[in-house]
Amino acid sequence: MFLFLTLFQCTPVAYIWEGWQKASKGECRDPAVTAYVSAAINIALDFSILLLPVPWLVKLHVSLKRKLNVLLMFSIGVL
Repeated sequence: MFLFLTLFQCTPVAYIWEGWQKASKGECRDPAVTAYVSAAINIALDFSILLLPVPWLVKLHVSLKRKLNVLLMFSIGVL
């Protein structure tokens, strides 16, 4: 979706490479808004994937130390 938003950010599409000449009329959306929305969605997805194994981890019949070690192993993915 964000690829298409980036490719078609200007109306008409040719305005992307002709707009600087002021030969044609058109308008472009602010690319920063698309970047911020994309980043926010990707961060939310990363956290949801990180939290996905937590319910199964709580149900494991192992010691607290081992649970924390497994949680630490999953948390390395944040880096």
